[in-house]
Amino acid sequence: MNKNQLYDICIKSITGDIEESEKKLLNSWLNESEANRKEFNKLETIWKSTLPNNLPEFPSVDSEWIRLNEKINSAESENSLIETPIEKIFQFIRFSLIPGLKPALSGAVVLAFLISAVILLTRINSVPVMKTITTADSQRENITLPDGSLVNLNNNSTLEYPESFGKENREVKLNGEAFFSVAKDARHPFVIKTSNAKVTVLGTKFDVCSRTELTKVFVKEGKVKLSNNKSDLKSVKLTSGQMGTIVKNEAPVAENAGFNFLPGWINGKLEFDRTKLSAIFNELERFYHIKIITNKVDVNDQTLTGTFISSNADSVLAMICLAEDLKFEKQNNSYIISSE
Repeated sequence: MNKNQLYDICIKSITGDIEESEKKLLNSWLNESEANRKEFNKLETIWKSTLPNNLPEFPSVDSEWIRLNEKINSAESENSLIETPIEKIFQFIRFSLIPGLKPALSGAVVLAFLISAVILLTRINSVPVMKTITTADSQRENITLPDGSLVNLNNNSTLEYPESFGKENREVKLNGEAFFSVAKDARHPFVIKTSNAKVTVLGTKFDVCSRTELTKVFVKEGKVKLSNNKSDLKSVKLTSGQMGTIVKNEAPVAENAGFNFLPGWINGKLEFDRTKLSAIFNELERFYHIKIITNKVDVNDQTLTGTFISSNADSVLAMICLAEDLKFEKQNNSYIISSE
């Protein structure tokens, strides 16, 4: 005899609606232990304490419950492979409520669980469905966000955003690089989170690049606030033509990049401004999907400024090596860089 059947017999005994065969089962269970008798007495006390003095007339609970039970069984047979949270609540109600219960208590229990179902469904529906877009080597993706904002996602980058934005703000997550054209909405700030930074805007055009522990933001139009993930106190406000940089968990630094500056990757260009060779070679590896090996070259000491327009890695490396007095040798899909 399982727990539901046991409680069924206990309630029938308390209400005087028990059969002789059920009485024997109940007495056998009560005689097994003192704990069983205490459990029965506790159940009887709770039952009697919840009854009002004068119960109004209600329709037959048995017949109404049978009708509801048939509907639930019918729905389960059609969706036997799927068990949703609300179906679990209905199953709990079905096994907890027993024909023969007092109508007032039955109605109260059903009402309580229906309220719980509404609360549960509200919480489930409040969890946003997230979308994730990831680009591979030499691949870029144009994305339209739910508010109409446009995102140009660079290669080897990932953007995560909800199918619909919340009531307080518009928040996305970025790993890599993207150019944003954000739709203006003063009541709902647009927030971009990276591994070590947070960018907050109302409506503007700007580029965000976040790789490893470095985040760089260039503002083409409008204003943004760049802050450290650890504290909003570590923040700077950037306006058109300015660039902000955060290294690891340090405070952001702002500098002028020029009003007409635009990231070259949007038009298939490689642009570098006083950039270390180590960062240039890393970008070339991502852009051309190649492997670059440096041989006794101090790539962190030398810098380069220039714009390269070529679909050929050999041509770009030839120009870089010529400018920096280096040479390269190609071995399969790898390039060996060495000094003259």
